[in-house]
This record gives sequence, C-alpha cells and structure tokens, in this order.
Amino acid sequence: ARIDAIGIQAHSFTRSYKEMEEMFDVRYNPIELYRVMDTYARLNLPLQITEVTIPAFSSLPEDEEIQADILENLYRVWFSHPSVEQIIYWNLVDGYAHRAEPGDMTAGENYYYGGLIRFDMTPKPAYYRIKNLFEKEWHTEGEAPHAYDGNYQFKGFFGDYEAEITRDGKTVTVPFKLEKALGGMCIKEIR
Repeated sequence: ARIDAIGIQAHSFTRSYKEMEEMFDVRYNPIELYRVMDTYARLNLPLQITEVTIPAFSSLPEDEEIQADILENLYRVWFSHPSVEQIIYWNLVDGYAHRAEPGDMTAGENYYYGGLIRFDMTPKPAYYRIKNLFEKEWHTEGEAPHAYDGNYQFKGFFGDYEAEITRDGKTVTVPFKLEKALGGMCIKEIR
C-alpha cells in the first residue's frame, strides 16, 4: 500500500486532575507541536491531524470556555503549518462517544465531554470558535471594480471560489479552485 499522508492522532484523553502536567507542556505547547510537525514534514507528505478530542470535563460554562480556548489555539497552530492539509474533529456530540451508553457521561470517552455540541444538540463555545475561524477569519472575499488590463490579483486561502464577472452589461459566474502549488502560489486564468 502506498503511503500518501501522515495522520497525527490528537485525542487529549487524560483525567482532569492530570491535564496541566500531561497536556500543557507538550500537547498544547505551540513550540512542541511545531517541532513534531516539522519532524514529520521532512517525509514530504501532507499531515492530517486526526481524531481531535479536547476535553471540557463538564458542562460548566467555565470548563466549556477553557475547551474553546485550547481548541482555538490548537487549530491556529495546526492551520499555520504548511504541511497540514486537514484537521478532523472526532467526538462531535457529547454523550455519544466510544465505550459508553448514549448520555452516560461517566463512562468511556463520554467522561471527557469532548464534543463540540452538547448532548441536547446545542452548540458549545468551541463549536462557535471553530466556525468563526473557518467562516470569517480563514475566508477570502474580494472585489475589483474593473481591471484595465483584464487581470485581477488577490491573495486568498486555498479552497473553492466563484468569480462574478460583468462586462458590457452581461454577468457570468465562474467557479474556480485555489490549490496548493509549488512555492505555495497558485495562478488561475479564467476565460
């Protein structure tokens, strides 16, 4: 089997009373995270941060805010590394995790309250933080009233776009994609 990516599993399963000593110096430390990602990046394969679970340990508002802070910081670090191509959150909804009956928050992975959504399906602060990163902060929109030479340049995040072009009273919408290319630059010609 061909290896085409490297997965870095990112469950932070530790008991609440051990979180500081076991997680903050290594797992949540940006310098250490970059050291690990740089080491794997030497293999010239994309990195995938998989099975992310960051615990809240309870449904108390302050615990959910701490979870959101940690998760937002981790996403920023992972997203900033040039070799990371995807981040996959694992336990999306509290109370439905591995090795536990639905809703039993004392058993299995439910103990960690690691979801982005509560058992009653209401979003937690971490959900909104990630949503904001992807929909607002890591989102590109641009407008060029007119380009005299027919060219328009912009810097944008990789992803799917639509160019709406109006000329002589006629408007067309052209979908295009910015993909990672050699040197991190992407040049698209739309006709």
